[in-house]
Amino acid sequence: SVGLLVALDVLINNVDRVPLLWDNEGNTGNLMLMLDEENEGALPSVVGIDQAVVAVVDGFVPGRQRYLDRVSKLTRAMFCGSWDVDALSPSRVAANEAAHRAAEERAAAEKLAAEKL
Repeated sequence: SVGLLVALDVLINNVDRVPLLWDNEGNTGNLMLMLDEENEGALPSVVGIDQAVVAVVDGFVPGRQRYLDRVSKLTRAMFCGSWDVDALSPSRVAANEAAHRAAEERAAAEKLAAEKL
């Protein structure tokens, strides 16, 4: 249950609960456990309080690309079972460079479209 809540926090960019994605202390007090008083053997339920949805845009710190880079690193670490993923392999470097170029092109296209409005 904690993992599901942390995954939601990554998706909504909630920087204030578990410091998984960002370099902050977090506030694990926003992670509550609820006991089932009728069933003593049941595991506690996890309840998240004080949700914060933080916009992920290029003009706002931390910025969309930085967020996407961190989510990408987290995802690779989860699927590889280690933070020490071979991030410098030639194919991974090429894929990362292509992704960065595509993101820059998309941002430029979005900016151009916004200027036309």
